[in-house]
Amino acid sequence: AAMALPAPAAPAPAAAPPPPPPPVAPPAGACGAGASHEAGDEVHEAGDEVWYYERGVGWTPSGVAAVHRNDATPYYTISHKGRERETEASRLRPRLPGQPPPPHPPPSDAPTPAAVDPPPVPPA
Repeated sequence: AAMALPAPAAPAPAAAPPPPPPPVAPPAGACGAGASHEAGDEVHEAGDEVWYYERGVGWTPSGVAAVHRNDATPYYTISHKGRERETEASRLRPRLPGQPPPPHPPPSDAPTPAAVDPPPVPPA
């Protein structure tokens, strides 16, 4: 007599993949959509309040008047001390109400050993 084989068990339903992590929201007052907050890499938008680094003066409050994206790296027209001037992101930092200016100059303006103590010039 042939032995009856049991019916194969139905396959278990596949486990649902875990949901993707929620997107990280930028802090309140962050500059621009998708702003990254590495120093100098911010993407500012017209109307943003910023700190502008002025050589020999330090960080001064300014506002972004326009963003220019016709170059590989965006650059900005800012309203600074009642005048407009163009600058790059490395000289700007987000400015939030009640926040003090950044503690250090941007890396491009930090003193370098060569700037502090120039090498001697050999006689001709």
